[in-house]
Amino acid sequence: MKKIFLTSLAAVMSVSAASAMELTPYVAVRGGYDHAMMNTDKLTIVEDGETYTETMGNPMGSGFMLGAAAGVSMNVHKYFNVRGELEYSYANRSLEQKYTEIDGYYDEDADEFVEEEYSGKDKYDQDAHTLMLNAYVDFKTGTPFTPYVGAGLGYSWNNLTAKDEDGDLKFDDGAFAWQVGAGVSYAATSALSIDLGYRFTDAMGLKYSKTVEDGKIEVENDTYAHQVYLGARYAF
Repeated sequence: MKKIFLTSLAAVMSVSAASAMELTPYVAVRGGYDHAMMNTDKLTIVEDGETYTETMGNPMGSGFMLGAAAGVSMNVHKYFNVRGELEYSYANRSLEQKYTEIDGYYDEDADEFVEEEYSGKDKYDQDAHTLMLNAYVDFKTGTPFTPYVGAGLGYSWNNLTAKDEDGDLKFDDGAFAWQVGAGVSYAATSALSIDLGYRFTDAMGLKYSKTVEDGKIEVENDTYAHQVYLGARYAF
């Protein structure tokens, strides 16, 4: 009798554990606002064997982001779930940096050097294609609303166009990327959830290079982005 009881108890525990660890696949789409900055932007120009380097500041601007993901949710605790997903996202943004330059000339009639100040903007268009492996923790509240936090690691391919009155210069490069964020989801149905979230992303150590007629131009930076998005997740 004791043996039968222990066997039955073990069977119940294994079923309960399997139920508690139930995996639920899902797909998701997201879209929203993107505000980015090319941090510590550095420009290097190699011309006729000479190298010139300058810091261009921190061009910044805004645009939009779109994303799609496929993942799985795991019920691991009575207070929270864990999710893992593979996400592709696209961001399009227009960035600019104001600058002021001092130039001048020697006025022979006045016998003096005359300084002149010029102001302008460096302008860039940037497309970022990012593949990210994300992990989330969903906190159960006993209501349709579920707060969550998340983080991700991946790779970002970036296309940069430097806008110039003499013609545009196009660059491209890829770099390691990471992100952290938080948000809240609302269970519209048993399968459909609506997400509202924020995340901070960083594509680290981008180095754009372009060979031109007289030499080479390089642009180096980290690109940060703040993204606020609205999304939907459908669980199967």
